[in-house]
Amino acid sequence: MPRLIIDTKALAQNGGHLQKWAKAIGLEVLPVLKVISGFRPAVEALADQGFTRFGLARPSEDPAGLIARESKTLIQLTPISKARETISNFGRSFQSSPEVLDALNQLALASKLPHEIILMVNLGDSREGIELRDAPEILDYIKKLTHLSFSGFGAILTCLSDNLPDKSLFEDLRQLIDLAASRGLSSPVISLGGTVMCDFVAKEGRGPITELRLGDPLLIGVDVYRHAVLPDGPWRQDVLRIEAEVVEKTLRKNPLNNSLELRALLDVGRFHLGPVHLNFSGYPPLDGVECLLPGAVIAGATAGYLVVDLTSCLKTPQIGDMISLRPGYWAIAHSIRHPDIEVRVSTAKDFEANDFISSTDLPSHEIRPVLP
Repeated sequence: MPRLIIDTKALAQNGGHLQKWAKAIGLEVLPVLKVISGFRPAVEALADQGFTRFGLARPSEDPAGLIARESKTLIQLTPISKARETISNFGRSFQSSPEVLDALNQLALASKLPHEIILMVNLGDSREGIELRDAPEILDYIKKLTHLSFSGFGAILTCLSDNLPDKSLFEDLRQLIDLAASRGLSSPVISLGGTVMCDFVAKEGRGPITELRLGDPLLIGVDVYRHAVLPDGPWRQDVLRIEAEVVEKTLRKNPLNNSLELRALLDVGRFHLGPVHLNFSGYPPLDGVECLLPGAVIAGATAGYLVVDLTSCLKTPQIGDMISLRPGYWAIAHSIRHPDIEVRVSTAKDFEANDFISSTDLPSHEIRPVLP
């Protein structure tokens, strides 16, 4: 059975590195854990590094309440049908629609639960958020909400579009802060999402920004959207890996050139796991994987299988052995939510990529059922 391994020690090292970098600039970091669905051991590893809030993407995540409500921020806009879960499960959320704000306000009144809102604004990415021209009207509306606490503004950059931020970003943010202040609303939180902001604040300073929402530096160690190395490295790029079981090994003709190859068929547990074409940062694409066995070449992916050419490998695995794969960003997200993939926690010595793993080599790892 395939498994996703999370090395919490490596994650903590990235977390400590990120905290040191951010605090030197005067910023808070909201760890974005949507890719790993708020996995509790990861939260604990980051909490040990001083993080107090955690960003999740869906109102239904952490249904058992393993993470304290006041520590959770819903970073994606709330569907109005999920307003109740948002109030019940989250202390803070990012919003943009008056209709949803009204629903949240009524539910906060009924439940007597405090809830902070951050108003999302489109500052160039065009994925979400109100337009700047609509800010006065929306702020007037927010001023009338009696049971929600306005905390400030948020924006996302370089997720839908490739528009890079420039210093005009600071001007837009200061304009928003002034508009809120003129209505008696303070803006203690100015939250920007997108790993591109790491480079930007390192070069331009933080300006009025108080918080960065970041996931890539913690979980991946590179900027996965721009395929760029992060500043002030080194960053651990081995926080997560997939171990896939060899279910078949045979000599087979390559259908493209008729050469005879030693091929292994790996059970990766989910459909449409893409093969890898490494970008210049050396990290797999968003929904791909890299095979960590030296000499092995991914020949293709189909159904729930990964086809690997072992012809150039000095050592070859046997049926039942596990081959390690380094997953891309969305490959992690799909794998951790898949019912046929185990999620395991490891703080052991790094896996040596020049060897394969016997299926009995990891008896001490904690096994956690995957979230539905």
